[in-house]
Amino acid sequence: MIPTLLYVAGFHFEQRDFKRLGAEELAHRFPVQILDCSTWVQPDIHRPDPGTPGRVDVGSHEALVQELDRLDGPAVAFDYMSDWPEGMAIRQELRRRNIPRIVYVSGVVPPPSKPRLFVRVREALHLPALSGKFSARLARIFARPQSAQLSDAPPEVAILSGHAGARSPLIQAKTCIWAHTLDFETALRLGAPKPPEQPYAVFIDEDMIHHPDYAFCKVRPPTTAKRYYPALQRVFDSLEEQTGLKVIIAAHPRAYLDQNPPSFGARTIVAGRTAELIRDAALVLSHASTSQSFTVIWRKPLLLLTSQDLDNSWMGCHITARAEYLGRPVVDIDNFDSTALSPDRWNQIDDVLYTEYQRQFICTPDSLGRPLWPYLAKFLETESSLYGRTPEPYQPAR
Repeated sequence: MIPTLLYVAGFHFEQRDFKRLGAEELAHRFPVQILDCSTWVQPDIHRPDPGTPGRVDVGSHEALVQELDRLDGPAVAFDYMSDWPEGMAIRQELRRRNIPRIVYVSGVVPPPSKPRLFVRVREALHLPALSGKFSARLARIFARPQSAQLSDAPPEVAILSGHAGARSPLIQAKTCIWAHTLDFETALRLGAPKPPEQPYAVFIDEDMIHHPDYAFCKVRPPTTAKRYYPALQRVFDSLEEQTGLKVIIAAHPRAYLDQNPPSFGARTIVAGRTAELIRDAALVLSHASTSQSFTVIWRKPLLLLTSQDLDNSWMGCHITARAEYLGRPVVDIDNFDSTALSPDRWNQIDDVLYTEYQRQFICTPDSLGRPLWPYLAKFLETESSLYGRTPEPYQPAR
């Protein structure tokens, strides 16, 4: 019997997620149901339903039980829950019903460097350097909270991307599928760059002031609108004057542009096309967005932006880590001169570093060239119980 595919999400599951996470393609071969648990997990920032196919609001444990009781036949759950108590409770309910879980480890990024604020405090107080283990633990405390799905029993299937996936506790899953990130899957679909009529630079917006995860993770924004937007505009103005490249803003996909309009001046803001904008750009500007992986896939020049506020926040160590891994220049938007934005600083990339970054965090050589979802569909059709036989190796297209 063909299993029902359950997408169990702790975030608001929108139309873009339906396509990006493979539900649209898999729905041609399996019944697909979206169990959107954001009204339960994130009630303060839940959005109205935009009409995502097969989506059901799950606002409590009782509602989850009711939906699972309606299942007729076997099911497999894609686990997109965080490690918050609600996510743990949902996993326990799935396990009680013998519904196997698939976890897709995508969006893996370099581990953050040691927080700069702590380093400055340590130096000011003349404290000795800490052990590597303690420093790494401290960096995780300062780091942005991430939904790792690792603190419960391992899932039946883990889809891993890049060699960094080998260090994940999810390697303990019964079956590991070595694939690539969602961004690489998107890049396969979009194809090679298409030179635009007018070259441009693109800024990857991260909804720095009003990101919905701040409320969920109970963290403060790393800066203020009063300090952030004027400094950014000065950088954009100077870059446009020096290079002739107009700066286009790639809006954050979860930003409430109507409720919290960002202050980028008269510049064009484009929503829902971040990948395409990066693919065809002459230069990419960013802080620490996971969408930076597109710059690696398409080998685009990347100019990283920081500020005093960002340096002293949990974001500073992430910006530093990207700069170190990719060998990219960093511009302080609070204090820069014309040479900081000169094309001589950013127009060349280190292909060795980009290639290694791709190998570590985006895809392994065996995953190149073959879309993931058709392979996963074949695996689910032949292994609906997800026990027993191991799927055939994930091989590149010939």
